[in-house]
Amino acid sequence: MLNALEQEQLLELGKKHQKMLESTSINAVGYKTDNNVYYLAFYQSKFTNSLKGCAIIPFNSDNANAPQSILENLMYFSVSSNGALSIEKRAKQDISVWEEIHAFLKWVIDESLDGTFRDSYTNAYKAMEQMIEFQKDMVQLHEEVTALDQNIEQDGYFTEESINTMVQSVIKADLIQYRQFSWHYENCIAFDKVYDHVQQENLAKDHIDIRLLHEMTSEKAQMDLRDSLERLEKGESVKGMSDEEIYDTWMKSYEQDLDNEVSKMKKIMRFP
Repeated sequence: MLNALEQEQLLELGKKHQKMLESTSINAVGYKTDNNVYYLAFYQSKFTNSLKGCAIIPFNSDNANAPQSILENLMYFSVSSNGALSIEKRAKQDISVWEEIHAFLKWVIDESLDGTFRDSYTNAYKAMEQMIEFQKDMVQLHEEVTALDQNIEQDGYFTEESINTMVQSVIKADLIQYRQFSWHYENCIAFDKVYDHVQQENLAKDHIDIRLLHEMTSEKAQMDLRDSLERLEKGESVKGMSDEEIYDTWMKSYEQDLDNEVSKMKKIMRFP
């Protein structure tokens, strides 16, 4: 990590490419390659805060020509690290309601449930179990990203390996959430039957708030789930694909988005 003096020196290097009525900011961490560290400087209008330009700033390096090829790595990290760190919101989702429903369904199944409804309860139970397991995966992914981010902040720079991990984490998080939504969406009918049966037999009394089961039914959840799945698919259906196929499809699309961001920055590049 740069000390206060080095940070001031870096900012002064960035200001060399600043124009009148602009402010300069520089990414807190740089990209390290071949023992050189490069930073991305941004120039914004003091009046509108709109982005006017950018520059690659080599720190402690005499090589002013190499950074042009480094822009992709700087931008890939800048965008993907923000996306990866946003996993925190998903990881901290309160799933106590899921766990309560899961426990209730298990209790009913263990009570020698009549065969007519056993399949519906079993499917709903399995859906809840999978959703909870996927949430554990989300929490673990968040912990890995957080640990990496802390190491990068401490070192003051990131590497190509760090970039790959951040990019992959964005897609992994989307895939985990897609599978969570899918398990619920594909078993809405099972939850419908469970809810109706619980009402008819008055099974919820002293065991669960029946409103929790109602929230899992087609009436309450199906439309929102479908919208969420379509949002993750971004107009390209992945139904029937394996996890690996979905991952590859979404990775290709995400890399195209990242390349578009790189292209935008190239148009306003001031140095080199």
